[in-house]
Amino acid sequence: QPGISSKGTDHWLGFLRNNDGVLRLTLFLSADQDASGTVSLPLQGWSQDFTIAADAVTLVELPVEAMHTSSEVVENKGVHVTSDVPISVFAESYQHATEEASLIYPLPSLGTEYRVMAYAGFPELDPYASELLIVATENATEVEITPTAATLGGHPAGLPFLVQLEQGASYQLCAATAAGDLTGTLVRTTEQSGPCRRIAVFGGSICPMLPVGCPGCDHIFEQQLAVPFWGTSYFSLPWAGSNGYT
Repeated sequence: QPGISSKGTDHWLGFLRNNDGVLRLTLFLSADQDASGTVSLPLQGWSQDFTIAADAVTLVELPVEAMHTSSEVVENKGVHVTSDVPISVFAESYQHATEEASLIYPLPSLGTEYRVMAYAGFPELDPYASELLIVATENATEVEITPTAATLGGHPAGLPFLVQLEQGASYQLCAATAAGDLTGTLVRTTEQSGPCRRIAVFGGSICPMLPVGCPGCDHIFEQQLAVPFWGTSYFSLPWAGSNGYT
């Protein structure tokens, strides 16, 4: 879509709760020219410099404490990646028998309004539930959230509420039960924040049964596209040997 690029010099992200915590949080950084930059948790005082050789991949491991575990609590776990030339960023969350990764969009490809895609949790393992995550890229960012399912912190479905975030702050939201699905939740910055308070939004599930009826309990998460960047025509390629799709 016009205005969307997966490469940039300024990326913001965060890690949703994985099943029973994580063993490793890793960023995969690539570039088509020599690059250098820094990965940081700016509100926690942690940072690590990196270099990337042209057409190669560099791995940066973050402290496992960067993973979110709470619901409806403002935390200081936003991750910031800056570089001297445009790079691609992928985030990986690894635990025994469950691993997930997401492409990370740079700041110009972020927006101010999202409809979240998530997934229900594992029916017999509450609170292994649907979840979303917001990371602020500017100070004084006010976010309005209208959840589609009751939340673990007591917010009812369909009733909007406000959250105040500073740059680098993060906010995870979990459904109250494994049956609740936060898909369709509206997340947007308010006019009171001022113009262009872009936020990074992620959706997923702590430990879903995917597909329904398969007791796999595999963590899923994906960075969301802002509503103005959605399209109307999509192509999908089949996997060899598969007999169904979700």
